[in-house]
Amino acid sequence: CGQGFPQLNGSIGGDREQTPYGLFSAGNKMGRAARDGGWYHYHKVLFRKSIRIVARTSGPKVRFTVSVRGHEVAASSPAAEGLALPSGFVVPPQARLQLQRLDSIYFQPMAFAPLVHLPAGYAGLIYLTTVALDTSPSTNDYIEGCWHLYTDSNKTFPGIVVGTGVEDFFDSAYWFCALNGQAPCLFDHANAGLLHFSRKWGNGSAMSSEVQKLRPGPPSTHERLSAYRFFDGEVVGFSNGGALHWRVGDNLGKCNDPSDVPGGNAHEVVVHSYAWVYTWPLVVGAPPAPNAPPLQLPKRSGAPDSDLAQRRDSDLVL
Repeated sequence: CGQGFPQLNGSIGGDREQTPYGLFSAGNKMGRAARDGGWYHYHKVLFRKSIRIVARTSGPKVRFTVSVRGHEVAASSPAAEGLALPSGFVVPPQARLQLQRLDSIYFQPMAFAPLVHLPAGYAGLIYLTTVALDTSPSTNDYIEGCWHLYTDSNKTFPGIVVGTGVEDFFDSAYWFCALNGQAPCLFDHANAGLLHFSRKWGNGSAMSSEVQKLRPGPPSTHERLSAYRFFDGEVVGFSNGGALHWRVGDNLGKCNDPSDVPGGNAHEVVVHSYAWVYTWPLVVGAPPAPNAPPLQLPKRSGAPDSDLAQRRDSDLVL
């Protein structure tokens, strides 16, 4: 989780020499620390009676070693009363940590990407969101899309606006420093980070700073980014169902207008996202929230596949 592209395009916190082997850290809770393998995750997953760990390989005949760390507590122990997060919120013991995914889904301008959806009858708390975005041409107005949090299933648009643009949600500003063709500001803070940001021609070659100032860029250019945000230090969640949506671009009403009339020149975006949510039923004894299957890349009809569609899903693995 956290790194949506194979390699960073600069050292964290600056634009120095490329990070070797794609090493990265995301909030000191997940990352990679070796040339081959070396992936690590420090996430707190609750379980009551048993837990099953499954690892999926990237191909056939793959050998790997996995270390799983954890501990058990007695039912009479205070620790059995729930998981205390840094925010001070105590996740109840019957909660589960649920993963909700968008697997390389195309979203047209003004569409809403549903990163999190929780049905009525369940409460929840967002723990982590990660996104890998890919759009063409570069520097189009997809970046202006707002983030909408619906804290229960009855809330209507606009809900609570938790970001007035892509970079705002991830605690940054002005297109992650790249508004006027400058180098991006990569960072890996405890709460949020930007681990990849690139603007390139379709053949993979670098764009000059002058070309990067064009808004939007030439048709054959791409813009890609990978970012994460932890929420364990704050209470952002759902009282009775709810959702978290990001909009591809926005309109002149900026965050408060549901109309589909664009306020800029946004283009389609391929979204690959992971959202980890602690969920629990409101009724004692009810089953856990259903696991929604990951949304998959749909077949595009009426037009030949673009080079966005031809990119391998492994290029976007979080």
